[in-house]
Amino acid sequence: MSENTPPKRRLKSLFFVVLLISLIAASFYWHSNNSKYLVSTSNAYVSGHIVPLDSQTSGTVKWISAEQGDKIKAGQLLVKLDDTDAKNQVKLKEQKLSLEVRNITALRQKTLSLATQVKQIKVSLKMAEDEFSRRKKLRDQAMVSQEELDTSRSKRDELRISHQVAMQKYDESQLLAGTMPIADHPQVKQASVELKAAYIRLSRTNIVAAVSGTVAAKNVHLGQYVETGDLLFRVVQLESSWVEANFKENQLTHLAPGQPVTIISDLYGQDKNYKGKITAIGSGTGAVFSLLPAQNATGNWIKIVQRVPVRVEFEQAIPGNYQLPLGASLQVTVDTSVKVQTLADNEPNHILKTQIYDDPASDSQQKINDIIRSNEGDFALSMAARK
Repeated sequence: MSENTPPKRRLKSLFFVVLLISLIAASFYWHSNNSKYLVSTSNAYVSGHIVPLDSQTSGTVKWISAEQGDKIKAGQLLVKLDDTDAKNQVKLKEQKLSLEVRNITALRQKTLSLATQVKQIKVSLKMAEDEFSRRKKLRDQAMVSQEELDTSRSKRDELRISHQVAMQKYDESQLLAGTMPIADHPQVKQASVELKAAYIRLSRTNIVAAVSGTVAAKNVHLGQYVETGDLLFRVVQLESSWVEANFKENQLTHLAPGQPVTIISDLYGQDKNYKGKITAIGSGTGAVFSLLPAQNATGNWIKIVQRVPVRVEFEQAIPGNYQLPLGASLQVTVDTSVKVQTLADNEPNHILKTQIYDDPASDSQQKINDIIRSNEGDFALSMAARK
């Protein structure tokens, strides 16, 4: 600074120099004291649920409503299969159920008829026994012939046998017909189960989305014949994505679930920072779960620093204009100065569920009940009238 510089100007320049040195010193002090609590890695990627949508039945594809990149909602109809065979099976099973109900109804009516026959034979048997008793007494007094007594005895014995046969037929018919409501009869229940299975198969010719998300891959085309279990779509749920950060072994010392995390993506750079927190720390290195785990008990072993996956979840839903595709590279920084729960205290709380497959043929039971009622007829009234 020149000697001709005014004192005020020199003082002002000196002040700025001191201020700059102070800021540099403060910044160095802050970084030296706080950077030791920050653990970072660039070996981090966006991960998420990739939901496969498989065909639950076989058939020819005749209708498709989604393409790769489309947004879809849970329950949205995506594919229709040819349902001709499925409808025919439903009709056959409906006819079988109707026939079973009619058979059981007829069997119960037959059981009532057999019960009437048993009563009639029982009355005739009582009369024959009384007649035989009277003739036996008269025979002892020589008032009737032996032939008449033998005839009376034969008639009684025949009616006894007829009564036993009638009782056997009645018991057998009653056992087959049952006394439970017709809908609970084993044969009717079996036919009902088969019909419901046919309804379910028919409903599965309409393939719907199990979850909401984005179609990431489409493997189905018009006219294609698909088998049960064939992969049709892959759906990605970007809204429920998380971060899988792979930290070195020596970086895990102070990491714990619940610690805050700063996330920077290569896609948006420093313009957009995401906030998250650690939710789980892996229980093994990546090498342990690889297809061919390393065998370190060899003579040419070389030590390699291993990495352990750490799950980081976003604190808030990612805005639509800043969505991160699965697999996107990230820079993750954890603030280990925050002391939170330990790994042992971390309890799993991730529950995934869908109600799409709860009852694919929800109205089938009502249809089954209608078929049973329409074929059961007036049997209940007939039974009440005969009592």
